[in-house]
Amino acid sequence: PCLRSIIRFWARPYASMYIPATYSAWWLGANLSRALASLDLTARLDPRIFHAMNLVVHCLAVLVVFKILLQLVRRTYGRLGGARVETAAAFGALLFAVHPLQVQAVAWITGMKAMLSGFLSLLALNYYISSATAMTAAHGCFDGMRRGREIRVNARRHYVLATIAFVLAMLSKPSAVALVLAAWIVDYGALGRPMRKSMGALALWVALAVPVILLTKSAQPDRCLAFVPSLWERLVVAGDAIAFYIYKLVIPLRLGLDYGRSPSYLTGHWWRYLTCLVPCALAVLFLMLKSRRNWLVPFGLLVAGVLPVSGLVPAYFQNLSTVQDQFLYFSMVGPALAFACLFMTGGGRMAAVCAIVLIAFAACSIIQGNTWRNDFTVAEGALKINPQSVVARLMLGNACAVRGRIERAILYYSEAVRHDPDSALARYNLGVLLAGKGRLDEAMSHYGEAVRIDPEYAEAYCAMGNLLAGTGEADKSLAAYAKALGAAPDFAPAHKGIGLVLARGNKMDE
Repeated sequence: PCLRSIIRFWARPYASMYIPATYSAWWLGANLSRALASLDLTARLDPRIFHAMNLVVHCLAVLVVFKILLQLVRRTYGRLGGARVETAAAFGALLFAVHPLQVQAVAWITGMKAMLSGFLSLLALNYYISSATAMTAAHGCFDGMRRGREIRVNARRHYVLATIAFVLAMLSKPSAVALVLAAWIVDYGALGRPMRKSMGALALWVALAVPVILLTKSAQPDRCLAFVPSLWERLVVAGDAIAFYIYKLVIPLRLGLDYGRSPSYLTGHWWRYLTCLVPCALAVLFLMLKSRRNWLVPFGLLVAGVLPVSGLVPAYFQNLSTVQDQFLYFSMVGPALAFACLFMTGGGRMAAVCAIVLIAFAACSIIQGNTWRNDFTVAEGALKINPQSVVARLMLGNACAVRGRIERAILYYSEAVRHDPDSALARYNLGVLLAGKGRLDEAMSHYGEAVRIDPEYAEAYCAMGNLLAGTGEADKSLAAYAKALGAAPDFAPAHKGIGLVLARGNKMDE
């Protein structure tokens, strides 16, 4: 059964996402948790296992970032920097490690998909840099020389490892396709290889990325969005998202789970035309600087990493907010590189300033980490930032329902429906609790709204079937179960519901 479950994750998209590598990591954590619980399958999964996995992945990512920065800073400032180059790379890696924007990905178990994808993307970028550097060095050797052949073999080996890591990164989270652009920026902008060679090296990666893009888009079609912006509006949304991330990078205050910065929200505010110009203004400013390469490459890495989730391509998460802290996980290698370059440009005073910045960010991260103590603190923190947050109210409703505070949970779900009448999840959750309280007509009404909003909502159809079966309406309940199976053929509760209804009708074979 365990093997079949993991094969299912690799066979097709699950929960509108094809991220089999991430699901496999969670599968490993779940089985490890059960093993530590003496194979008690009824025991709750131990969250400490998953948090430990997140911390391990983050620590590995920090080490890879250090190696990337070491290569790039050494390439820019030469070997004359000596120990200062290593110190600069360490400072940049520490920024990546302790910046408050990293807290969400590390503290939230769901953030594993961003972290695992980010770590594998960083690993691929590290191997790619090694491969590109080796190929450049090989061209300086005569073809007949043994040393030249060894360098080329080593370069090809690193390229193969980079490609494997890139594929696994995309299978952890599809937004890893951004690595193609990020690698080109590093190759052409930082390593200085000719355009023809850098594009030729990345042609295979482009071919590998296309099927992932198509599969992801088929799993999340435009119809899953409540609002689909036009093409020019998407450019505005993307520009605003990048400007938002830049602001939070510099002033990482008021961070939370739900910023409510969705495309539909932005269309109602004139200032979006100003914020969307911030990235363009910064790009022009960096072009005017004498040391523009030191700033354009980090800026390009920052933008490239978030481009797939910036709003240019419609996706389901944009119903809530286009921006989230975890989306910046891989992109933080850009600010880390800029921080390392900043360290190299100054003397002792600059080193002291960088150290103070790191201490301040670490302190902010500790404070931000406290908001992730439990579901109540996370939701309450989200409401402080975005009082209209439906996600926060759903979290509070779930927390109260689990703890038996049903009336309080109904209140939170009702508020969620009031703030967003088209939230199928809020409708469904409210219906479940109302059915449990015996308010069947109200529950059926909310189930009906849930399936109207989301015609593929198998859980809501199944809940309707359960309610109808309980009132003795066998034919209507079977029809509801059939719709649930039409949306999700492998949805076990619907099969069970049909079986129970048929058994009551003495149709035992069926």
